[in-house]
Amino acid sequence: MKFLWCTGNAPGSTHDCAAFAATRLRAFLKEHGLFVRFLVFTWQNSVHPEVVERAFGMLVGLCLVLERPLRIPLFSVHSVVTACMRLLNVCIQQRQAGAWFTAARRAASS
Repeated sequence: MKFLWCTGNAPGSTHDCAAFAATRLRAFLKEHGLFVRFLVFTWQNSVHPEVVERAFGMLVGLCLVLERPLRIPLFSVHSVVTACMRLLNVCIQQRQAGAWFTAARRAASS
């Protein structure tokens, strides 16, 4: 499991469809005839929300800064979350996510 794409251009109360409708990715997919495939992929993921919840759980587990409310300017939140997603992807790619998670937990409890 890894993060492929994210956007931070909508408040948290925005429905996923409305947030996605305002992105450049949607325009790109429609322009290249890939939009229907993406909708099927999105529908498959929405049927199994536990997959998405697990991904965000892994993200918070790795990046402990996300366990509490961020005390940074709102315009910086997207950059921090995106950096955490990229770090998680690297850890997964190198098959070290478990070791990173354990090391971060040990450091936090010390």
